[in-house]
Amino acid sequence: QRHYMSIAIIGAGPCGLSCANFLGRLGYTDITIFEKNGAPGGISTLEIPEYRLPFDAVNFEARLCKDMGVKFEYNKELGKDIHLAEMKQKYSAVFLAMGLGAPKKTEMFEGLGPDHGVYTSKDF
Repeated sequence: QRHYMSIAIIGAGPCGLSCANFLGRLGYTDITIFEKNGAPGGISTLEIPEYRLPFDAVNFEARLCKDMGVKFEYNKELGKDIHLAEMKQKYSAVFLAMGLGAPKKTEMFEGLGPDHGVYTSKDF
């Protein structure tokens, strides 16, 4: 069964790729992913070392989406290059799949950093 709603996904990280993959499998045919970086993957390629998660595995997920007709638009940052109000007018649905740009620290660790022996995934 085909669905012809236009869907925008903001973010080509694990969440955005997964969303596009499942929507494509459900029969949605007009899906566009907008990514602020020049390639898909998000944290999978920017934060996790390749020896832990090979880039080929991430690229495979992106290829699956492309094979289902998902379109990718790179170097499009929300609030700078694209705006939510415009997206809501142009697309039937908008899925926000942006990752967490900064690590979340619990209150107990606020103000502590590498100088104190406290490392986040971003620091490490």
